[in-house]
Amino acid sequence: MKRAFSWLAFLLAISWPLVVLAHGPTTAVLRIIALSDTRYSVSFRVPSGAADAVPVFPQDCQTIAQPTAASALSQFSQHFDLHCARTLRGRAVSMRGLGGSVSLAVVDVSWENDEVFSTVLGPSRAEVELPQKDDRGDVIRRYISIGARHIVTGVDHLLVVMGLYVLAENRKKLVVAISAFTVAHSITLALASFGFVSIRPALAEVWIGLSLVLLGIDVARTRGGRLVPLAFAFGLVHGLGFASGLREIGLIKSQLLTALLSFNLGVEVGQLGFVFLLVTVAFLVRISPVRARVIQRLPMWVGYTVGSLGAYFTLMRVDAMIRK
Repeated sequence: MKRAFSWLAFLLAISWPLVVLAHGPTTAVLRIIALSDTRYSVSFRVPSGAADAVPVFPQDCQTIAQPTAASALSQFSQHFDLHCARTLRGRAVSMRGLGGSVSLAVVDVSWENDEVFSTVLGPSRAEVELPQKDDRGDVIRRYISIGARHIVTGVDHLLVVMGLYVLAENRKKLVVAISAFTVAHSITLALASFGFVSIRPALAEVWIGLSLVLLGIDVARTRGGRLVPLAFAFGLVHGLGFASGLREIGLIKSQLLTALLSFNLGVEVGQLGFVFLLVTVAFLVRISPVRARVIQRLPMWVGYTVGSLGAYFTLMRVDAMIRK
């Protein structure tokens, strides 16, 4: 245990100066307030000197009041009225020029009935389709799907589940470990989504990479004695990653709790589906003629895979922070 934490201290010592020196992303803010189904009050704010980012609305939307601009020491803002032939609900709004002097754009939309939608755009996702008027059933279905897709496509999260599965000595320990991981990431996901915890997404991703390095060490050495505490600690870190992903996708703030619970349920569906896949593979290995050889070397193979990919993810994410 001491050696594993020595590894963590060493990796933190290497990465921390780079994290401190890294510049955070330059962010623009676009706020849209619905005055009616077709009329909107728009404000757009960017850091001073960042002229690359420009909001793009549907072609049938026209500015009906001359934009008023204001400049301060650290930011430049514009305010104008927008008239569209039909509502912006269900239609795309985008941000042109992200990735230059502006890396991210926060989009906040307030509808007439106090329903609020918020999301974050970036170079890889510069457009968002504003949601239709949602009832609770639509929100539940949408966010369960988003959560399941998020876990299935999240290699780092799947690696944790695989590592915990290999470390578990029996089904009871596996259930307890997966439950600890679930409870922990649910806690930090909720705290971050409700604004009680705030952390830079890039830094959370670095921590996730480091958690994989530690897990890989334990798996390779088949040290399952601290399986449940490790699962809980890793869950806390990975919950911050889930929260970052959810913020990028966008939250319907008027139904925040419903969206959050549905997203978390979708994550669990994806996670349990992956566990079922692992169980199926393990069954096939047990009935194969190479069973003894595979089972004997499996912890080492999985441990080196998880740890190596964790180290790779950590270095790539620190490098991305520096480049920003």
